[in-house]
Amino acid sequence: MSVRETGYYDSLGIKPTASDEEIKKAYRKLAIKYHPDKNPGDKNAEEKFKEITEAYAVLSDHQKREMYDKYGKKGLEEGGMGGFDMNDILSQFFGGGFGGFGGGFGGGFGGFERKSSGPRKGKSIQVSLNCTLEDLYNGKTFKRKITHDIICKACSGNGTKSGAKAQTCNTCKGNGFRVVRVQQGFCIMQSQEVCPKCKGKGVVVNEKDLCKMCHGDKVVSEEKILEVIVQPGTKDKETIVFPGESDQAPGIIAGDVIFVIQTKEHSIFERKENNLVMNKKITLNEALTGVVFTVKTLDGRELFIEGKDVIQPKSYMKVIGEGFTIKHHPEERGDLYIYFEVKFPTTTEIKNSLNALKKVLPSGSTPPMKDDKHTICTLIPSSAPSESSKNSYRQPHMDVEDDEEDPRGGVQCAAQ
Repeated sequence: MSVRETGYYDSLGIKPTASDEEIKKAYRKLAIKYHPDKNPGDKNAEEKFKEITEAYAVLSDHQKREMYDKYGKKGLEEGGMGGFDMNDILSQFFGGGFGGFGGGFGGGFGGFERKSSGPRKGKSIQVSLNCTLEDLYNGKTFKRKITHDIICKACSGNGTKSGAKAQTCNTCKGNGFRVVRVQQGFCIMQSQEVCPKCKGKGVVVNEKDLCKMCHGDKVVSEEKILEVIVQPGTKDKETIVFPGESDQAPGIIAGDVIFVIQTKEHSIFERKENNLVMNKKITLNEALTGVVFTVKTLDGRELFIEGKDVIQPKSYMKVIGEGFTIKHHPEERGDLYIYFEVKFPTTTEIKNSLNALKKVLPSGSTPPMKDDKHTICTLIPSSAPSESSKNSYRQPHMDVEDDEEDPRGGVQCAAQ
């Protein structure tokens, strides 16, 4: 018998003509010898154990062995037949996967994830739950309809009636897929496709034996209403989990339905942890003499807010205890922070009240006396200089009267 590679056979110390029983016997002998429980801390034994287990996983499977003999290890990988579950193999020999030698492999083994010997868990699904700040502040119960698969009650997930058993598909040997080989010139191209006979199920049932409820699918679709309770103080991106409410299927544990909180933008408040932040525009008069205004809270109360201190532009002030609800302590709240923007009066408004302002506001430093030694300059409104004008050449200023505006802005000067 001619084979492309002999690496797996060499690992087990057998010939390519070895029978199934010889392969099994060789693996069992080596597995006992190199099992990590019998060689604690021995990395060489650990690597050897992985090597022989991989070899047995291929050579004990007739379809994989045939592929390996013809195309080698690379052919297995390209045909989608690489990889193996170590627990399944060990359970055949030692009854329970990694726990066969008094305690198993401890915290995992050589890059292979330790798996439970029980059924695997199905896929969970995530659903966005859009909430307003009011919903999260006060708490709210939502009702959401989901559609999921459940085990067919009529056939208890068998897919057949009267207890008739499904037969392993002889086209795909129960794998649910088959490898298709197409020769192109000197090359043989391989691809994997869903088995057309069993449609990926791995088993076939006579039409007359199919369950009338699920038609052989083993599951049926069901609609269900879930009550999603959002606690006061719940945060954005927080999750609410309904265990086992995802799709069911025979031989697996149903996954979860997970609702993820998505907070809608609020017209007034922004949440910062357990605090609230809002903007408030006030006049210069209010900033200097005191401010009074009302704010409607997230639970519908009216706050009467007054400030008697001078308020600086672009500054914060806060109201203690009027922030956001603290989860699991709904009687407690954070603080409300208010960011003040001061609206200054226009030039015209100031000119009309200039004399009154001079009397009320404190005067500045004593102005110097103007004499013939000074160059007279007058301030006029201007924007900030642009980056491109920093090093630009400035034309000399000619024939500008003292009281004329300089079209270039800034300070205009006239020599005395």
